[in-house]
Amino acid sequence: MPYDYDLIVLGGGAGGLTSAGIGAFAGARTAIIEQHRLGGDCTWTGCIPSKTLLHAANIAQFVSVPGVSVQQPVVDWTELIEHLHQVRKIIYEDNDSPEILAGYGIDVLTGRAAFEDPHTVIISQQHRISARYIIIATGAHTSIPPIPGLTEVAYLTNESIFE
Repeated sequence: MPYDYDLIVLGGGAGGLTSAGIGAFAGARTAIIEQHRLGGDCTWTGCIPSKTLLHAANIAQFVSVPGVSVQQPVVDWTELIEHLHQVRKIIYEDNDSPEILAGYGIDVLTGRAAFEDPHTVIISQQHRISARYIIIATGAHTSIPPIPGLTEVAYLTNESIFE
């Protein structure tokens, strides 16, 4: 049976991007399907933003070394968050964008994928594609615990705290 692709990767986070890259570099006709935005948790809500804040905190800590007279650091939270957003944007544009992936020979498709059969997925109930191999790399999603009253307050999750 002829397939549209050799490899379809479901999910455009770190695992999906790596899988698609390996497939494309090995010569496989490769597609990646992402329903939200490429880069996943690492770029947007995990690794990159948290490490950016940790780096800033480490620099502030080194300004306050015992025995060295230096003015206490002043944190401008708005400016720091804008810097964090810029770092994420640079990482995305340099590594995760559809244009970068297309340059590697990876077709980037946007939508929610559902299996029709072991070799076929339907994207957003409209577009059908098939592959010999399909990798599921859909990552994680925040689960809000059923704590009484939680939905009545403004709570933060890893998906909202860096915004």
